[in-house]
Amino acid sequence: MRMLVFMIISLVGLNQAAANVDAGDIAISLEQSLEMARKNSEDIQLQLNNLEIKQAQYRQALGTALPQITTSANWLKFYKNPVNYGQSLPIEHNASATVSVDQVLWAFGKVGSALKAARASLKMGDLEKQLTIDEVDYMTKLAYYNVLYTKSQLKIAKQSLQNARQNLSILQKKYSGGRPPQGDLIRLRSDVALRIPQVKSAEANYQQARMTLAQILGMSLNASFKLTSDFKENLPHFDVAQSLDKMQKSQLQLEFLEQSVEYSKQAAKVQRSAYFPTLSAVGAYTYTGASQDNLSAEDFDESVYAGISISWNLWDGGSSIAKYREALKEQTAAEINLQKTKEQLTLKLKTNLEIYESLRSSLKSSYEAVSLAEKSFGISQRRFATGKTSVTEMNSTEAALTQARSSLAANMHQAHVTLALLQNLLARN
Repeated sequence: MRMLVFMIISLVGLNQAAANVDAGDIAISLEQSLEMARKNSEDIQLQLNNLEIKQAQYRQALGTALPQITTSANWLKFYKNPVNYGQSLPIEHNASATVSVDQVLWAFGKVGSALKAARASLKMGDLEKQLTIDEVDYMTKLAYYNVLYTKSQLKIAKQSLQNARQNLSILQKKYSGGRPPQGDLIRLRSDVALRIPQVKSAEANYQQARMTLAQILGMSLNASFKLTSDFKENLPHFDVAQSLDKMQKSQLQLEFLEQSVEYSKQAAKVQRSAYFPTLSAVGAYTYTGASQDNLSAEDFDESVYAGISISWNLWDGGSSIAKYREALKEQTAAEINLQKTKEQLTLKLKTNLEIYESLRSSLKSSYEAVSLAEKSFGISQRRFATGKTSVTEMNSTEAALTQARSSLAANMHQAHVTLALLQNLLARN
């Protein structure tokens, strides 16, 4: 009686300890994990930094299209009279101040194309940031789903071990008054022994999956957390035609490559403009004075000029031609890469849509297979207990049950992994 009371108290204590551990776990849903991963991602931080660089580059390009205003001032003291055209000038002090303005009027696309290229580069930076966010979301979902999958695999391994122990217990009870057949006894004990390392391996896989997710979320590798989101039993349906049309119109990677084509096109125009002159409006205001003695207001004069300036690089040894040809080749490469990526993404989307629908439609039969296997195993255990069947049949039904559970878990996991990939292909943050 005392032993029974002690066991009850011990079990209650263990349950309370387990409850306290669970209460201390951090509850994380799938949506919360995405938010945590985004905050922790160094890749996203790098893209934000790169976006600020591109914004500064765009402002630089914009500055070249605006008037350039400069000023300069100087004060000079001559210890020997300056010489002008061989004549010594009686000047000891000189001071001047100048404000000049230079505005490009026409450069055959050099300024405008550079501004458009910078705008395309800025757009590329923003799209690259969004693509990085999508990739972080995708990798986080895979890690989250892997924890759920390895947890289910651990549960299946423990259930299989429990079934093996139940089978051994049935055999021992069946022959409680005598000696059980040694062949059956050894076989069932072997089944138990074989399943123990399987449970250990499943536990290791589960812990590894948890540590991988914790690292992505910026948590300690040994952090205590529990996942509150589970695999969805009712998965969404994707219309193939609508999905393909959506990807062609709004896929971020394709839009990024389109901006890349635009950037290389405008960059080629900038290089082409080197063949032509640059026409600018110029003007300046100068306030200057010189004197043999200390400078006074009467020594200063003003001058103002305005006009048109033209500059033309007539020959640079073929450098401009080479740069233009290189820019054209880069434009062609960008266009080819866009077309190639469209074809690859289309094939990837079609293939994974077929895989996803196949997995999605097979889930119902997988659930049914598990249900029938559970019934079959239960019947087999009862038949073996009454001597109506053999150990071989009971073990076969248990193996079929474990296989059915494993297949259901694998199908569910793969369906969600494929769903995450489809969401990544069709994502539009």
